[in-house]
Amino acid sequence: MILHIGSNDFIMMSDCVGIFNFATLSLDDQKVIQNLFKSEGIESFRSVILTKDGKFSLSSLSSDALAGRGRETLFPDTFYLRKKKKPPEKAREK
Repeated sequence: MILHIGSNDFIMMSDCVGIFNFATLSLDDQKVIQNLFKSEGIESFRSVILTKDGKFSLSSLSSDALAGRGRETLFPDTFYLRKKKKPPEKAREK
């Protein structure tokens, strides 16, 4: 499955190790990631994605939004999800 992480960027879900909220990382980790992308001119982002090959990607989308995009069913037991309804029956003949 392909995960759209914003702009024109996509990653394979099978390659994704983790999706992290940038603000919750330690200040040291934040500085390391900022320095990695400084030359690309990326200054505003909310999420950091780590892939199996040890590379980082950035996204302006929240980590919750990205994680939700990667799930077939976001929250299976929530009240707002409805079970699939049967197609309406034909009007009964009199």
